[in-house]
Amino acid sequence: MKNCIVINYTGRTGGGPLDAFEMARALVDRGERVIPILAKGVENLALWKSVAFEKLVLIDTYHDRLSLVGRVLSFPFTTAKTITTALREYKIKWIYCPMATMLTSHINHLFPGVPVAVVDHDPTPHSGAARFNPMRLLNSFDAYRSAEVIIVHSKRFVTQVQQLYPGKRVEYIPLSRHNMYKNLPAAAPIVSYAPDKINFLFFGVIAQYKGLDVLAKAYRALWERYPGRISLTVIGKGDFSPYAAAYEGFSNFTLINRWIKDEEVSGIYVGENLVTVCPYKDSTQSGVVLVSYEYGAPVIATDSGGMAEQMEDGKTGRLIPPNDADTLCQAMAQYLEDPGLIRVQQGHIKVFLAELEWDKSAEKLVSFLEEESVSQ
Repeated sequence: MKNCIVINYTGRTGGGPLDAFEMARALVDRGERVIPILAKGVENLALWKSVAFEKLVLIDTYHDRLSLVGRVLSFPFTTAKTITTALREYKIKWIYCPMATMLTSHINHLFPGVPVAVVDHDPTPHSGAARFNPMRLLNSFDAYRSAEVIIVHSKRFVTQVQQLYPGKRVEYIPLSRHNMYKNLPAAAPIVSYAPDKINFLFFGVIAQYKGLDVLAKAYRALWERYPGRISLTVIGKGDFSPYAAAYEGFSNFTLINRWIKDEEVSGIYVGENLVTVCPYKDSTQSGVVLVSYEYGAPVIATDSGGMAEQMEDGKTGRLIPPNDADTLCQAMAQYLEDPGLIRVQQGHIKVFLAELEWDKSAEKLVSFLEEESVSQ
């Protein structure tokens, strides 16, 4: 039988499919035989099909609560057979789960005795998120408890996850850069930025913990000082209505309230003097920081969760306290007071990204799981 590594990831949208793909491709580049198990509807399926994996196993997942219940109930009779049939000629060395989904544990339990590594992206739920939802109760907790190794993307969460799952091996692998964007065709500009302004950008899902209310206060104070020299663009899917009144009256403000596909992302960063703002009230880590770095945009971010590990304060952007509109305004003002700051920080960003290549992350992952396999 041929040895293989299984990538168990059945999410469809967001940063998960991208992180899963990057690690899987890095493992293939190392010479590993890799078989991903994916949702048929994963948004970056074309990318997965472009890599020489041993095979792709595509399964039906769910799109609402009703289909979720049906998929879980029918799993032993339908999806399980599809997966085990596809893998019956292989000896699985270990299973890597880039993010826990509703089907993660169900798939892992099809292969008893195989070492499993699961990434815990959010050891602490974001503010405004349900702490006890069906996914966590029915699947995610079990995925972590039954894994041999739990991976976190920020060093500061290692101890916390060890306390959540006593006796479990917890390892750190940084969230690495998004190389995929370098290989996609350039997208048409989504927004037009004035070259004579400092153009601030918020990009990502609009949610309570993202601090859009704090950003509005900071931007209003800045706009009153520099009304003709700045712009602000907010791009992302989510309910913007709680913040709409706070953004009324601004000139040079643009809202694009929809989901942005991977192939559109480069269209967000077409322009000069871009600075991304991540005013999060709480966080774990952020893919938006890494995306912005890929396009040479410095980042102003709050010192929450593991954000401090994703940037170098003063070099790749600014790190500020959460829930502090005054300090955020001061950090934004620095880019107006020092016109050359963006160019200087872009140089530091290139150096910083060089340490976040996925081949290094894949090397760490293989090392952890080979050690675990030997110990069993």
